[in-house]
Amino acid sequence: MQSKNMESLKWILCILFVGFSFTGPAQLLDNKKDKQPYYFNICEASDNEVFEIHDHLLSFQYDDKYGKSKEIPLQILNWKMEPLATVMLGKVYGANYFNIDLSKIIPVHYDQVYHMKIQDELGHKVEAAFKLMEGVENEILIDLIVNPQSLKCDSPEGNLIEFYGNINHGRTPYSVNWYILNDARTNLLYQPISEEIRTPGKTSAIQVGVTPAYFVMLHVVDACGNEQQKMLQLTCSEEKNSVNTIFVEPLKQSILPVSDFD
Repeated sequence: MQSKNMESLKWILCILFVGFSFTGPAQLLDNKKDKQPYYFNICEASDNEVFEIHDHLLSFQYDDKYGKSKEIPLQILNWKMEPLATVMLGKVYGANYFNIDLSKIIPVHYDQVYHMKIQDELGHKVEAAFKLMEGVENEILIDLIVNPQSLKCDSPEGNLIEFYGNINHGRTPYSVNWYILNDARTNLLYQPISEEIRTPGKTSAIQVGVTPAYFVMLHVVDACGNEQQKMLQLTCSEEKNSVNTIFVEPLKQSILPVSDFD
């Protein structure tokens, strides 16, 4: 927090956290036929993405643009780009969904990066990287980070505070929604902000330019339907001869269901 933004202020900014979680039906049954897998699209994979694969099950989508042949080769390679196996996949024109038990075709090494490649009838290649994970923590972990840019508690203008989340565990991708509520938690101050996070880690930052007090809530749903949400409250308190200070204090207090804000 830069002093030039705060030099005329005699306020305390209080940040009160509300944290809770609940786990929905993860559908992580040992019997693979009962699974509801998440299919990543190999045709949309970027070069810097590494998909997490659980229970040896490689579940992916392939979009066929030509439909000229009934089969297409899938090649699995290790991290050195050395070929390990080639599997012929039956396909049709359009979207195709595949579930491959990797333990039946390659040596399985956890936390190691593998590569997969498909070449279509015209010689075009698509590829993706993935990593085998030994287990998964179903409960999603969320941290909320606050980054004040400027603060004027006695003015409706000149306020700017950034927020971003750090998400771990559960199964990627995560569906993320931000809600900014008034101090009574009866109305939204902004339209909900949504994004998809495809790997564990930080969300995009959001910026709030209204004067405290207000609430910020981050709601996360993973690929298996597990949910987690965390809320914080920002308030300004006037005190004599005080400096601008951020306080973080737990609040044990229920909040309204997310459906109330949709």
